[in-house]
Amino acid sequence: MDPDRTKPLGFHIVLLLSLCGVVFLMGLGLRDLWRPDEPRIAQVAREMFESGDWVVLRRNGELYAHKPPLTYWLVAAAYHVAGEPRVWIARLPSALAATGCVLLTYFLACATFGRTAGLVSGMVLATSQATFTLGGSASIDTILSFWMLAGFCAFWRFQRTDGTQNRWIYLAFFFAGLAVLTKGLVGIVLPVGVTGAYFLWDRSTHRPKWIHLFGGMILAAVVVLPWGVAADRQAGGEYIHELVVQHHFQRATVGTDHRHPWPDYYFYAFPWIAFPWVLFLPGAILWLFRKGRDFVGSSAFRFLMSWFVVFFVFFTISQAKRETYLVPALPATSILIGVFLVASLRRSTPGVYRNWFFAPLLFFGAAMAITGVGSVLGAYWQMKALVPVVWIGGPLLLLCGVAIVRYVCRGQVGKAFGAMTGCVIVLYAVTGFGVFPIIDRGKSLKPFSDNILALQPEGSCVFFWTLEDSLLFHIGRSVPELETFESFAETVRSGEPKYVITKRKYLVPLESVKDGWIVRDQKNSPALRIVVEDYSRAGLVVVTGAL
Repeated sequence: MDPDRTKPLGFHIVLLLSLCGVVFLMGLGLRDLWRPDEPRIAQVAREMFESGDWVVLRRNGELYAHKPPLTYWLVAAAYHVAGEPRVWIARLPSALAATGCVLLTYFLACATFGRTAGLVSGMVLATSQATFTLGGSASIDTILSFWMLAGFCAFWRFQRTDGTQNRWIYLAFFFAGLAVLTKGLVGIVLPVGVTGAYFLWDRSTHRPKWIHLFGGMILAAVVVLPWGVAADRQAGGEYIHELVVQHHFQRATVGTDHRHPWPDYYFYAFPWIAFPWVLFLPGAILWLFRKGRDFVGSSAFRFLMSWFVVFFVFFTISQAKRETYLVPALPATSILIGVFLVASLRRSTPGVYRNWFFAPLLFFGAAMAITGVGSVLGAYWQMKALVPVVWIGGPLLLLCGVAIVRYVCRGQVGKAFGAMTGCVIVLYAVTGFGVFPIIDRGKSLKPFSDNILALQPEGSCVFFWTLEDSLLFHIGRSVPELETFESFAETVRSGEPKYVITKRKYLVPLESVKDGWIVRDQKNSPALRIVVEDYSRAGLVVVTGAL
Protein backbone atom coordinates (compact mmCIF):
# COMPACT_ATOMS: atom_id res chain seq x y z
CA MET A 1 0.00 0.00 0.00
CA ASP A 2 1.26 3.50 -0.87
CA PRO A 3 2.10 5.19 2.43
CA ASP A 4 0.87 8.48 0.94
CA ARG A 5 -2.67 7.15 0.76
CA THR A 6 -2.80 5.93 4.38
CA LYS A 7 -2.58 9.45 5.80
CA PRO A 8 -5.96 11.12 6.26
CA LEU A 9 -6.61 14.12 4.04
CA GLY A 10 -8.47 15.92 6.82
CA PHE A 11 -5.46 15.72 9.14
CA HIS A 12 -3.27 17.44 6.56
CA ILE A 13 -5.77 20.25 6.05
CA VAL A 14 -6.14 20.83 9.80
CA LEU A 15 -2.36 20.87 10.15
CA LEU A 16 -1.93 23.41 7.35
CA LEU A 17 -4.77 25.59 8.65
CA SER A 18 -3.19 25.58 12.11
CA LEU A 19 0.15 26.57 10.62
CA CYS A 20 -1.48 29.40 8.64
CA GLY A 21 -3.27 30.58 11.75
CA VAL A 22 0.05 30.90 13.58
CA VAL A 23 1.97 32.43 10.68
CA PHE A 24 -0.65 34.80 9.19
CA LEU A 25 -3.46 35.51 11.63
CA MET A 26 -1.98 35.77 15.11
CA GLY A 27 -0.21 39.10 14.65
CA LEU A 28 -2.59 41.02 12.38
CA GLY A 29 -3.22 43.78 14.92
CA LEU A 30 0.17 43.98 16.63
CA ARG A 31 1.54 46.80 14.48
CA ASP A 32 0.37 49.85 12.59
CA LEU A 33 0.01 50.14 8.82
CA TRP A 34 3.46 50.28 7.22
CA ARG A 35 4.29 52.37 4.18
CA PRO A 36 4.03 52.40 1.25
CA ASP A 37 1.34 49.86 0.30
CA GLU A 38 -0.59 49.04 3.46
CA PRO A 39 -1.80 52.56 4.35
CA ARG A 40 -2.77 53.24 0.73
CA ILE A 41 -4.87 50.07 0.46
CA ALA A 42 -6.52 50.68 3.83
CA GLN A 43 -7.27 54.35 3.06
CA VAL A 44 -8.66 53.85 -0.47
CA ALA A 45 -10.89 51.06 0.85
CA ARG A 46 -11.96 53.31 3.72
CA GLU A 47 -13.06 56.06 1.35
CA MET A 48 -14.96 53.45 -0.66
CA PHE A 49 -16.60 52.19 2.55
CA GLU A 50 -17.58 55.67 3.73
CA SER A 51 -18.68 57.10 0.38
CA GLY A 52 -20.52 54.06 -0.90
CA ASP A 53 -18.91 54.54 -4.33
CA TRP A 54 -17.63 51.09 -5.34
CA VAL A 55 -16.91 51.99 -8.96
CA VAL A 56 -14.27 54.74 -9.01
CA LEU A 57 -11.41 54.49 -6.55
CA ARG A 58 -10.48 57.67 -4.70
CA ARG A 59 -7.60 58.66 -2.47
CA ASN A 60 -8.04 61.76 -0.34
CA GLY A 61 -11.09 62.55 -2.46
CA GLU A 62 -9.11 62.51 -5.73
CA LEU A 63 -9.23 59.99 -8.57
CA TYR A 64 -6.96 57.00 -7.88
CA ALA A 65 -6.29 54.94 -11.01
CA HIS A 66 -3.14 53.06 -10.02
CA LYS A 67 -4.83 49.67 -9.58
CA PRO A 68 -8.11 47.91 -10.40
CA PRO A 69 -10.65 47.65 -7.58
CA LEU A 70 -10.95 44.02 -6.44
CA THR A 71 -8.51 44.21 -3.50
CA TYR A 72 -10.17 47.41 -2.30
CA TRP A 73 -13.60 45.81 -2.68
CA LEU A 74 -12.53 42.94 -0.44
CA VAL A 75 -11.08 45.24 2.22
CA ALA A 76 -14.12 47.54 2.12
CA ALA A 77 -16.41 44.50 2.39
CA ALA A 78 -14.42 43.40 5.46
CA TYR A 79 -14.96 46.89 6.93
CA HIS A 80 -18.70 46.47 6.36
CA VAL A 81 -18.72 43.12 8.15
CA ALA A 82 -16.70 44.52 11.06
CA GLY A 83 -18.75 47.73 11.15
CA GLU A 84 -15.77 50.09 10.98
CA PRO A 85 -12.32 50.42 9.37
CA ARG A 86 -9.61 48.91 11.55
CA VAL A 87 -5.98 48.02 10.93
CA TRP A 88 -6.29 44.27 11.40
CA ILE A 89 -9.45 44.16 9.29
CA ALA A 90 -7.55 45.75 6.38
CA ARG A 91 -5.09 42.85 6.56
CA LEU A 92 -7.65 40.07 6.85
CA PRO A 93 -8.35 39.53 3.10
CA SER A 94 -4.62 39.08 2.44
CA ALA A 95 -4.29 36.63 5.33
CA LEU A 96 -7.22 34.58 4.04
CA ALA A 97 -5.80 34.70 0.49
CA ALA A 98 -2.42 33.46 1.74
CA THR A 99 -4.17 30.63 3.57
CA GLY A 100 -6.05 29.78 0.38
CA CYS A 101 -2.75 29.71 -1.55
CA VAL A 102 -1.32 27.21 0.92
CA LEU A 103 -4.35 24.91 0.59
CA LEU A 104 -4.42 25.16 -3.22
CA THR A 105 -0.70 24.37 -3.34
CA TYR A 106 -1.40 21.29 -1.25
CA PHE A 107 -4.14 20.10 -3.60
CA LEU A 108 -2.10 20.89 -6.72
CA ALA A 109 0.88 18.89 -5.44
CA CYS A 110 -1.40 16.06 -4.31
CA ALA A 111 -2.80 15.74 -7.83
CA THR A 112 0.48 14.37 -9.16
CA PHE A 113 2.98 13.75 -6.38
CA GLY A 114 0.89 12.39 -3.51
CA ARG A 115 -0.36 13.74 -0.21
CA THR A 116 2.97 13.78 1.59
CA ALA A 117 4.50 15.92 -1.16
CA GLY A 118 1.40 18.11 -1.01
CA LEU A 119 1.73 18.56 2.74
CA VAL A 120 5.42 19.43 2.57
CA SER A 121 4.83 21.80 -0.38
CA GLY A 122 2.10 23.61 1.54
CA MET A 123 4.35 23.92 4.59
CA VAL A 124 7.17 25.28 2.42
CA LEU A 125 4.90 27.95 0.93
CA ALA A 126 3.38 28.93 4.28
CA THR A 127 6.80 29.41 5.88
CA SER A 128 8.53 31.19 2.99
CA GLN A 129 9.60 34.72 3.90
CA ALA A 130 7.42 36.58 1.38
CA THR A 131 4.31 34.57 2.25
CA PHE A 132 4.86 35.21 5.95
CA THR A 133 5.42 38.94 5.41
CA LEU A 134 2.63 39.60 2.89
CA GLY A 135 0.17 37.16 4.46
CA GLY A 136 0.18 39.34 7.57
CA SER A 137 -0.03 42.61 5.62
CA ALA A 138 -2.54 44.40 3.44
CA SER A 139 -1.21 43.27 0.07
CA ILE A 140 -2.44 43.21 -3.51
CA ASP A 141 0.14 40.61 -4.56
CA THR A 142 -1.14 38.00 -2.09
CA ILE A 143 -4.68 38.26 -3.46
CA LEU A 144 -3.33 38.22 -7.03
CA SER A 145 -1.38 35.06 -6.19
CA PHE A 146 -4.56 33.34 -5.01
CA TRP A 147 -6.48 34.05 -8.24
CA MET A 148 -3.51 33.03 -10.42
CA LEU A 149 -2.95 29.85 -8.43
CA ALA A 150 -6.65 28.99 -8.64
CA GLY A 151 -6.47 29.44 -12.42
CA PHE A 152 -3.40 27.22 -12.70
CA CYS A 153 -5.13 24.55 -10.58
CA ALA A 154 -8.11 24.63 -12.95
CA PHE A 155 -5.81 24.38 -15.97
CA TRP A 156 -3.95 21.42 -14.46
CA ARG A 157 -7.25 19.74 -13.67
CA PHE A 158 -8.08 20.06 -17.39
CA GLN A 159 -4.78 18.34 -18.17
CA ARG A 160 -5.46 15.54 -15.68
CA THR A 161 -8.82 14.81 -17.32
CA ASP A 162 -7.04 14.27 -20.68
CA GLY A 163 -8.59 17.46 -22.03
CA THR A 164 -12.13 16.06 -22.00
CA GLN A 165 -13.67 18.37 -19.40
CA ASN A 166 -13.62 21.85 -20.94
CA ARG A 167 -15.36 23.46 -17.98
CA TRP A 168 -11.96 23.65 -16.27
CA ILE A 169 -10.66 25.88 -19.07
CA TYR A 170 -13.59 28.24 -18.56
CA LEU A 171 -12.93 28.24 -14.82
CA ALA A 172 -9.26 29.09 -15.46
CA PHE A 173 -10.28 32.10 -17.56
CA PHE A 174 -12.78 33.15 -14.89
CA PHE A 175 -9.99 33.29 -12.32
CA ALA A 176 -7.81 35.15 -14.84
CA GLY A 177 -10.56 37.77 -15.06
CA LEU A 178 -10.51 38.14 -11.28
CA ALA A 179 -6.72 38.48 -11.44
CA VAL A 180 -7.12 41.30 -13.99
CA LEU A 181 -9.58 43.00 -11.61
CA THR A 182 -6.91 42.71 -8.93
CA LYS A 183 -3.78 44.01 -10.66
CA GLY A 184 -4.50 44.63 -14.31
CA LEU A 185 -3.39 42.96 -17.52
CA VAL A 186 -0.64 40.88 -15.91
CA GLY A 187 -3.49 38.81 -14.47
CA ILE A 188 -4.11 37.26 -17.89
CA VAL A 189 -0.88 37.94 -19.79
CA LEU A 190 1.28 35.88 -17.45
CA PRO A 191 -1.04 32.83 -17.20
CA VAL A 192 -1.31 32.78 -21.01
CA GLY A 193 2.48 33.04 -21.23
CA VAL A 194 2.96 30.19 -18.76
CA THR A 195 0.57 27.82 -20.54
CA GLY A 196 2.01 28.79 -23.94
CA ALA A 197 5.56 28.01 -22.79
CA TYR A 198 4.32 24.72 -21.34
CA PHE A 199 2.68 23.76 -24.65
CA LEU A 200 5.91 24.48 -26.52
CA TRP A 201 8.01 22.45 -24.10
CA ASP A 202 5.76 19.41 -23.59
CA ARG A 203 4.32 18.11 -26.85
CA SER A 204 2.21 15.50 -25.03
CA THR A 205 -0.05 18.11 -23.45
CA HIS A 206 -3.78 18.25 -24.08
CA ARG A 207 -4.49 21.52 -25.86
CA PRO A 208 -7.93 23.09 -25.57
CA LYS A 209 -9.81 23.79 -28.78
CA TRP A 210 -9.89 27.30 -30.16
CA ILE A 211 -13.61 27.57 -29.56
CA HIS A 212 -13.10 26.98 -25.85
CA LEU A 213 -10.21 29.45 -25.69
CA PHE A 214 -12.37 32.05 -27.41
CA GLY A 215 -15.22 31.34 -25.02
CA GLY A 216 -12.85 31.62 -22.07
CA MET A 217 -11.62 35.02 -23.25
CA ILE A 218 -15.22 36.21 -23.51
CA LEU A 219 -15.86 34.98 -19.98
CA ALA A 220 -12.80 36.86 -18.66
CA ALA A 221 -14.01 39.99 -20.49
CA VAL A 222 -17.46 39.61 -18.91
CA VAL A 223 -15.80 39.58 -15.49
CA VAL A 224 -13.74 42.72 -16.13
CA LEU A 225 -15.55 44.97 -18.61
CA PRO A 226 -18.68 45.93 -16.61
CA TRP A 227 -16.56 47.64 -13.98
CA GLY A 228 -14.15 49.10 -16.56
CA VAL A 229 -16.93 50.69 -18.63
CA ALA A 230 -18.74 52.03 -15.56
CA ALA A 231 -15.55 53.48 -14.03
CA ASP A 232 -14.48 55.14 -17.29
CA ARG A 233 -17.89 56.76 -17.77
CA GLN A 234 -18.09 57.97 -14.20
CA ALA A 235 -14.55 59.43 -14.32
CA GLY A 236 -15.12 61.19 -17.62
CA GLY A 237 -13.01 58.91 -19.80
CA GLU A 238 -9.78 59.38 -17.84
CA TYR A 239 -9.74 56.36 -15.56
CA ILE A 240 -8.97 53.45 -17.88
CA HIS A 241 -6.50 55.47 -19.96
CA GLU A 242 -4.48 56.36 -16.87
CA LEU A 243 -4.72 52.83 -15.47
CA VAL A 244 -3.67 51.02 -18.66
CA VAL A 245 -1.26 53.48 -20.29
CA GLN A 246 0.51 55.07 -17.35
CA HIS A 247 0.39 52.36 -14.71
CA HIS A 248 0.82 49.35 -17.02
CA PHE A 249 2.67 50.03 -20.25
CA GLN A 250 4.76 53.02 -19.16
CA ARG A 251 5.69 51.40 -15.86
CA ALA A 252 6.80 48.20 -17.62
CA THR A 253 8.61 49.82 -20.55
CA VAL A 254 9.91 53.09 -19.10
CA GLY A 255 9.94 52.34 -15.40
CA THR A 256 7.88 55.29 -14.16
CA ASP A 257 7.74 53.66 -10.72
CA HIS A 258 9.97 51.11 -8.92
CA ARG A 259 12.50 51.44 -11.72
CA HIS A 260 15.31 48.87 -11.71
CA PRO A 261 16.77 48.57 -15.23
CA TRP A 262 19.50 46.10 -14.29
CA PRO A 263 18.62 42.50 -15.26
CA ASP A 264 20.30 40.91 -12.22
CA TYR A 265 17.72 42.29 -9.73
CA TYR A 266 15.76 39.07 -9.17
CA PHE A 267 18.87 36.91 -8.93
CA TYR A 268 19.44 38.34 -5.47
CA ALA A 269 15.85 39.39 -4.71
CA PHE A 270 14.18 36.02 -5.30
CA PRO A 271 16.36 34.08 -2.80
CA TRP A 272 15.16 36.50 -0.13
CA ILE A 273 11.54 36.07 -1.23
CA ALA A 274 11.72 32.27 -0.95
CA PHE A 275 13.96 32.13 2.14
CA PRO A 276 14.81 29.71 3.74
CA TRP A 277 13.57 26.94 1.44
CA VAL A 278 15.28 28.43 -1.62
CA LEU A 279 18.43 26.75 -0.26
CA PHE A 280 17.00 23.46 -1.55
CA LEU A 281 15.88 24.78 -4.95
CA PRO A 282 19.15 24.15 -6.90
CA GLY A 283 19.22 20.53 -5.76
CA ALA A 284 15.53 20.09 -6.53
CA ILE A 285 15.89 21.35 -10.11
CA LEU A 286 19.05 19.31 -10.78
CA TRP A 287 17.48 16.13 -9.43
CA LEU A 288 14.18 16.60 -11.25
CA PHE A 289 15.97 17.29 -14.53
CA ARG A 290 17.95 14.08 -14.00
CA LYS A 291 14.77 12.04 -13.63
CA GLY A 292 13.76 13.06 -17.17
CA ARG A 293 11.18 10.91 -18.90
CA ASP A 294 11.27 8.28 -16.16
CA PHE A 295 9.94 10.76 -13.65
CA VAL A 296 6.28 10.12 -12.85
CA GLY A 297 5.55 13.84 -12.86
CA SER A 298 7.64 14.88 -15.87
CA SER A 299 4.76 16.86 -17.41
CA ALA A 300 4.03 18.45 -14.05
CA PHE A 301 7.72 19.32 -13.69
CA ARG A 302 7.69 21.07 -17.09
CA PHE A 303 4.55 22.95 -16.14
CA LEU A 304 6.01 24.12 -12.82
CA MET A 305 9.28 25.15 -14.45
CA SER A 306 7.40 27.03 -17.19
CA TRP A 307 5.42 28.78 -14.48
CA PHE A 308 8.54 29.94 -12.62
CA VAL A 309 10.69 30.80 -15.66
CA VAL A 310 8.02 32.87 -17.44
CA PHE A 311 7.44 34.99 -14.34
CA PHE A 312 11.16 35.40 -13.74
CA VAL A 313 11.95 36.39 -17.33
CA PHE A 314 8.94 38.69 -17.72
CA PHE A 315 9.71 40.78 -14.66
CA THR A 316 13.44 40.74 -15.36
CA ILE A 317 12.75 42.34 -18.75
CA SER A 318 10.31 44.83 -17.22
CA GLN A 319 11.83 48.16 -16.17
CA ALA A 320 9.68 48.23 -13.01
CA LYS A 321 10.78 45.67 -10.44
CA ARG A 322 9.76 44.81 -6.90
CA GLU A 323 10.39 41.74 -4.79
CA THR A 324 6.65 41.15 -4.44
CA TYR A 325 6.12 40.82 -8.20
CA LEU A 326 7.47 37.24 -8.10
CA VAL A 327 5.24 36.15 -5.21
CA PRO A 328 2.70 34.45 -7.58
CA ALA A 329 5.54 32.14 -8.71
CA LEU A 330 6.22 30.90 -5.16
CA PRO A 331 3.68 28.02 -5.29
CA ALA A 332 5.55 26.51 -8.26
CA THR A 333 8.92 26.63 -6.50
CA SER A 334 7.34 25.37 -3.27
CA ILE A 335 6.06 22.25 -5.05
CA LEU A 336 9.43 21.64 -6.75
CA ILE A 337 11.17 21.93 -3.39
CA GLY A 338 8.51 19.85 -1.63
CA VAL A 339 8.87 16.92 -4.06
CA PHE A 340 12.65 17.00 -3.64
CA LEU A 341 12.40 17.12 0.16
CA VAL A 342 10.04 14.14 0.27
CA ALA A 343 12.34 12.12 -2.00
CA SER A 344 15.31 13.00 0.19
CA LEU A 345 13.45 12.08 3.36
CA ARG A 346 12.62 8.70 1.82
CA ARG A 347 16.28 8.33 0.78
CA SER A 348 15.28 7.84 -2.86
CA THR A 349 17.71 10.47 -4.17
CA PRO A 350 21.22 9.42 -5.25
CA GLY A 351 24.11 10.37 -2.98
CA VAL A 352 25.35 13.30 -5.05
CA TYR A 353 21.91 14.93 -4.97
CA ARG A 354 21.41 14.03 -1.31
CA ASN A 355 24.26 16.41 -0.57
CA TRP A 356 22.02 19.21 -1.86
CA PHE A 357 19.68 18.22 0.98
CA PHE A 358 22.22 17.93 3.81
CA ALA A 359 24.30 21.02 2.97
CA PRO A 360 21.38 23.52 3.24
CA LEU A 361 20.30 21.91 6.50
CA LEU A 362 23.77 22.33 7.99
CA PHE A 363 24.01 25.92 6.76
CA PHE A 364 20.58 26.85 8.11
CA GLY A 365 21.18 25.14 11.45
CA ALA A 366 24.46 26.98 11.99
CA ALA A 367 22.91 30.30 10.91
CA MET A 368 19.98 29.90 13.33
CA ALA A 369 22.29 28.99 16.23
CA ILE A 370 24.28 32.18 15.59
CA THR A 371 21.05 34.18 15.21
CA GLY A 372 19.75 32.87 18.53
CA VAL A 373 22.86 33.99 20.39
CA GLY A 374 23.02 37.29 18.50
CA SER A 375 19.38 38.18 19.18
CA VAL A 376 19.79 37.80 22.94
CA LEU A 377 23.06 39.74 23.05
CA GLY A 378 21.68 42.42 20.73
CA ALA A 379 18.54 42.87 22.83
CA TYR A 380 20.62 43.23 25.98
CA TRP A 381 23.13 45.70 24.53
CA GLN A 382 20.64 47.87 22.65
CA MET A 383 17.62 47.96 24.96
CA LYS A 384 18.97 46.97 28.38
CA ALA A 385 15.47 45.74 29.14
CA LEU A 386 13.54 42.51 29.32
CA VAL A 387 12.11 41.60 25.93
CA PRO A 388 10.21 38.37 26.65
CA VAL A 389 9.83 37.21 23.05
CA VAL A 390 13.52 37.69 22.31
CA TRP A 391 14.72 36.18 25.59
CA ILE A 392 12.56 33.11 24.98
CA GLY A 393 12.88 32.94 21.18
CA GLY A 394 16.66 33.45 21.09
CA PRO A 395 17.51 30.33 23.12
CA LEU A 396 14.89 28.37 21.19
CA LEU A 397 16.56 29.33 17.91
CA LEU A 398 19.90 28.27 19.36
CA LEU A 399 18.52 24.91 20.47
CA CYS A 400 16.80 24.31 17.12
CA GLY A 401 19.95 25.21 15.20
CA VAL A 402 22.09 22.88 17.29
CA ALA A 403 19.48 20.13 16.92
CA ILE A 404 19.48 20.48 13.11
CA VAL A 405 23.27 20.17 12.95
CA ARG A 406 23.25 17.23 15.36
CA TYR A 407 20.57 15.33 13.45
CA VAL A 408 22.30 15.90 10.10
CA CYS A 409 25.62 14.65 11.46
CA ARG A 410 23.83 11.50 12.68
CA GLY A 411 22.04 11.01 9.36
CA GLN A 412 18.58 11.42 10.95
CA VAL A 413 17.06 13.24 8.00
CA GLY A 414 13.46 13.19 9.20
CA LYS A 415 14.31 14.70 12.56
CA ALA A 416 16.58 17.28 10.90
CA PHE A 417 13.78 18.39 8.59
CA GLY A 418 11.30 18.56 11.49
CA ALA A 419 13.75 20.63 13.52
CA MET A 420 14.22 23.03 10.59
CA THR A 421 10.46 23.46 10.19
CA GLY A 422 10.07 24.16 13.89
CA CYS A 423 13.00 26.55 13.78
CA VAL A 424 11.39 28.55 10.94
CA ILE A 425 8.15 28.84 12.91
CA VAL A 426 10.06 30.03 16.00
CA LEU A 427 11.95 32.53 13.85
CA TYR A 428 8.71 34.00 12.49
CA ALA A 429 7.15 34.06 15.96
CA VAL A 430 10.13 36.03 17.29
CA THR A 431 9.94 38.36 14.29
CA GLY A 432 6.17 38.89 14.44
CA PHE A 433 5.75 39.22 18.20
CA GLY A 434 9.13 40.70 19.12
CA VAL A 435 10.91 42.43 16.25
CA PHE A 436 7.97 43.95 14.34
CA PRO A 437 6.50 45.77 17.39
CA ILE A 438 9.93 47.28 18.09
CA ILE A 439 10.28 48.46 14.48
CA ASP A 440 6.71 49.75 14.62
CA ARG A 441 7.66 52.30 17.28
CA GLY A 442 9.67 54.15 14.65
CA LYS A 443 7.43 53.48 11.63
CA SER A 444 3.96 54.01 13.08
CA LEU A 445 2.27 57.34 12.44
CA LYS A 446 -0.53 56.65 14.93
CA PRO A 447 1.04 58.76 17.73
CA PHE A 448 1.69 61.56 15.24
CA SER A 449 -1.95 61.39 14.12
CA ASP A 450 -3.11 61.58 17.73
CA ASN A 451 -1.03 64.72 18.22
CA ILE A 452 -2.57 66.32 15.13
CA LEU A 453 -6.09 65.53 16.34
CA ALA A 454 -5.25 66.93 19.76
CA LEU A 455 -3.94 70.14 18.20
CA GLN A 456 -7.06 70.81 16.16
CA PRO A 457 -9.78 68.18 16.52
CA GLU A 458 -12.33 70.00 14.40
CA GLY A 459 -10.04 71.98 12.10
CA SER A 460 -8.32 71.10 8.86
CA CYS A 461 -4.81 69.81 8.27
CA VAL A 462 -3.00 70.59 5.05
CA PHE A 463 -0.42 68.31 3.47
CA PHE A 464 2.44 70.06 1.72
CA TRP A 465 4.29 68.11 -0.98
CA THR A 466 3.50 64.78 0.61
CA LEU A 467 0.40 62.69 1.12
CA GLU A 468 0.69 60.20 3.97
CA ASP A 469 -2.06 57.59 3.71
CA SER A 470 -1.47 56.35 7.24
CA LEU A 471 -2.21 59.84 8.59
CA LEU A 472 -5.35 60.03 6.47
CA PHE A 473 -6.50 56.66 7.80
CA HIS A 474 -5.98 57.58 11.45
CA ILE A 475 -7.25 61.16 11.14
CA GLY A 476 -10.37 59.85 9.46
CA ARG A 477 -11.08 62.60 6.96
CA SER A 478 -9.86 63.99 3.64
CA VAL A 479 -7.28 66.75 3.81
CA PRO A 480 -6.46 69.56 1.32
CA GLU A 481 -3.09 69.19 -0.33
CA LEU A 482 -0.69 71.97 -1.33
CA GLU A 483 1.52 71.52 -4.38
CA THR A 484 3.90 74.51 -4.51
CA PHE A 485 6.13 76.42 -2.11
CA GLU A 486 4.20 79.60 -2.92
CA SER A 487 0.87 78.08 -1.85
CA PHE A 488 2.58 76.75 1.27
CA ALA A 489 3.94 80.20 2.13
CA GLU A 490 0.58 81.84 1.52
CA THR A 491 -1.15 79.31 3.76
CA VAL A 492 1.15 79.73 6.76
CA ARG A 493 1.16 83.56 6.40
CA SER A 494 -2.63 83.78 6.21
CA GLY A 495 -3.05 84.16 9.95
CA GLU A 496 -5.78 81.53 10.04
CA PRO A 497 -5.19 78.46 12.22
CA LYS A 498 -3.65 75.99 9.81
CA TYR A 499 -1.46 72.99 10.43
CA VAL A 500 0.74 72.10 7.47
CA ILE A 501 2.20 68.61 7.60
CA THR A 502 5.27 67.99 5.50
CA LYS A 503 8.46 65.95 5.42
CA ARG A 504 11.37 67.40 7.35
CA LYS A 505 13.69 66.94 4.36
CA TYR A 506 11.53 69.33 2.27
CA LEU A 507 12.10 72.15 4.75
CA VAL A 508 15.85 72.17 5.32
CA PRO A 509 16.45 75.22 7.52
CA LEU A 510 18.82 77.89 6.28
CA GLU A 511 19.01 79.22 9.80
CA SER A 512 17.51 78.20 13.14
CA VAL A 513 15.76 80.93 15.05
CA LYS A 514 13.91 80.94 18.33
CA ASP A 515 10.93 78.55 18.05
CA GLY A 516 11.35 78.14 14.31
CA TRP A 517 13.30 77.98 11.06
CA ILE A 518 14.12 80.24 8.15
CA VAL A 519 13.55 78.22 4.94
CA ARG A 520 13.16 78.62 1.19
CA ASP A 521 12.47 76.12 -1.59
CA GLN A 522 14.92 74.85 -4.22
CA LYS A 523 14.08 77.74 -6.59
CA ASN A 524 15.50 80.30 -4.14
CA SER A 525 12.15 81.85 -3.34
CA PRO A 526 12.10 84.57 -0.66
CA ALA A 527 13.06 83.20 2.74
CA LEU A 528 10.18 82.24 5.01
CA ARG A 529 10.30 82.32 8.81
CA ILE A 530 8.13 79.45 10.08
CA VAL A 531 7.19 77.84 13.36
CA VAL A 532 7.97 74.13 13.36
CA GLU A 533 6.81 71.50 15.83
CA ASP A 534 8.36 68.04 15.54
CA TYR A 535 6.10 65.18 16.62
CA SER A 536 7.30 62.18 14.63
CA ARG A 537 10.20 59.78 14.30
CA ALA A 538 9.15 59.17 10.71
CA GLY A 539 10.60 62.41 9.33
CA LEU A 540 7.40 64.50 9.50
CA VAL A 541 6.94 67.94 11.02
CA VAL A 542 4.02 70.30 11.61
CA VAL A 543 4.29 73.92 10.50
CA THR A 544 1.91 75.89 12.70
CA GLY A 545 2.42 79.37 11.25
CA ALA A 546 4.83 82.12 10.27
CA LEU A 547 7.04 84.10 12.61
